[in-house]
Amino acid sequence: MSKGQEQLQSAIDLISESNLEEDLRVRASKLIPALEELKESTFARSALSVPLTAAVNRAAKALSDEGSVDVLEKAVADVSGKAGGAGKIAIT
Repeated sequence: MSKGQEQLQSAIDLISESNLEEDLRVRASKLIPALEELKESTFARSALSVPLTAAVNRAAKALSDEGSVDVLEKAVADVSGKAGGAGKIAIT
């Protein structure tokens, strides 16, 4: 497993184990399918993904309130944007 994939798996685990309020936990949990898909992407297997996947992992570690869920959603969107360009070609 690449470093990027490890960081995404760690984020998935952290989200699953988070102790957020119900509505925030639901918002964060909705990101798990996207993270699972990203983890299997070519982009996540490349070294280029590491700075972006590290941001996702840091955001997942910091989950505590609404602002932290917003940061996590943005970090996931950033990785997704790079990994899922036209035809699922990584945009570097």
